[in-house]
Amino acid sequence: MHIYASCGLWKFDPLKGWGLAIDKSKRGRILYMELTSSFEYLSRMAFEDFRIDQNLVELELSYLPMELISSIDCSPVIIERVRAER
Repeated sequence: MHIYASCGLWKFDPLKGWGLAIDKSKRGRILYMELTSSFEYLSRMAFEDFRIDQNLVELELSYLPMELISSIDCSPVIIERVRAER
Protein backbone atom coordinates (compact mmCIF):
# COMPACT_ATOMS: atom_id res chain seq x y z
CA MET A 1 0.00 0.00 0.00
CA HIS A 2 1.31 3.45 -0.89
CA ILE A 3 0.39 6.46 1.21
CA TYR A 4 0.77 10.07 0.07
CA ALA A 5 2.10 12.09 3.00
CA SER A 6 2.31 15.86 3.51
CA CYS A 7 4.00 17.71 6.34
CA GLY A 8 2.21 20.67 7.88
CA LEU A 9 0.08 22.08 10.67
CA TRP A 10 -3.70 22.08 11.04
CA LYS A 11 -4.89 25.69 11.41
CA PHE A 12 -8.33 27.18 11.93
CA ASP A 13 -9.56 30.03 9.75
CA PRO A 14 -12.84 31.61 10.98
CA LEU A 15 -14.07 31.96 7.37
CA LYS A 16 -12.83 28.69 5.85
CA GLY A 17 -12.71 26.37 8.86
CA TRP A 18 -9.91 23.90 9.46
CA GLY A 19 -7.21 23.49 6.84
CA LEU A 20 -3.77 21.95 6.58
CA ALA A 21 -1.03 24.58 6.21
CA ILE A 22 1.42 22.48 4.22
CA ASP A 23 5.17 22.98 4.66
CA LYS A 24 6.04 23.28 0.97
CA SER A 25 9.79 23.16 1.68
CA LYS A 26 9.42 19.55 2.90
CA ARG A 27 7.40 18.54 -0.19
CA GLY A 28 5.22 15.44 -0.22
CA ARG A 29 6.34 11.84 0.16
CA ILE A 30 5.04 8.45 -0.89
CA LEU A 31 5.31 6.02 2.03
CA TYR A 32 5.11 2.27 1.37
CA MET A 33 3.50 0.02 3.96
CA GLU A 34 2.33 -3.55 4.21
CA LEU A 35 -1.18 -4.15 5.54
CA THR A 36 0.50 -5.68 8.60
CA SER A 37 2.82 -2.70 9.25
CA SER A 38 2.58 -1.19 12.72
CA PHE A 39 1.78 2.39 13.69
CA GLU A 40 5.28 2.63 15.16
CA TYR A 41 6.77 1.68 11.77
CA LEU A 42 4.65 4.32 9.99
CA SER A 43 5.68 6.95 12.56
CA ARG A 44 9.38 6.12 12.22
CA MET A 45 9.14 6.19 8.42
CA ALA A 46 7.42 9.62 8.43
CA PHE A 47 10.04 11.13 10.77
CA GLU A 48 12.90 9.68 8.70
CA ASP A 49 11.51 10.64 5.29
CA PHE A 50 10.69 14.21 6.31
CA ARG A 51 13.98 14.45 8.26
CA ILE A 52 12.27 15.59 11.47
CA ASP A 53 13.68 14.97 14.95
CA GLN A 54 10.97 12.97 16.71
CA ASN A 55 12.06 14.47 20.04
CA LEU A 56 11.07 17.97 18.87
CA VAL A 57 7.50 17.45 17.59
CA GLU A 58 4.48 15.27 18.20
CA LEU A 59 3.32 13.24 15.21
CA GLU A 60 -0.34 13.50 14.25
CA LEU A 61 -1.74 11.52 11.33
CA SER A 62 -4.91 12.50 9.49
CA TYR A 63 -6.73 10.66 6.72
CA LEU A 64 -8.38 12.49 3.82
CA PRO A 65 -10.67 10.74 1.31
CA MET A 66 -9.57 10.90 -2.35
CA GLU A 67 -12.24 13.48 -3.24
CA LEU A 68 -10.77 15.89 -0.66
CA ILE A 69 -7.16 15.22 -1.60
CA SER A 70 -7.80 16.40 -5.16
CA SER A 71 -9.36 19.63 -3.86
CA ILE A 72 -6.45 20.76 -1.66
CA ASP A 73 -3.11 22.24 -2.62
CA CYS A 74 -0.81 19.20 -2.50
CA SER A 75 2.95 19.62 -2.52
CA PRO A 76 5.08 18.07 -5.27
CA VAL A 77 6.26 14.60 -4.28
CA ILE A 78 9.87 13.59 -3.60
CA ILE A 79 10.53 9.92 -4.31
CA GLU A 80 13.76 8.57 -2.84
CA ARG A 81 15.28 5.12 -2.47
CA VAL A 82 16.51 5.79 1.07
CA ARG A 83 14.75 2.82 2.64
CA ALA A 84 15.74 0.38 -0.12
CA GLU A 85 19.43 1.19 0.39
CA ARG A 86 19.46 0.47 4.13
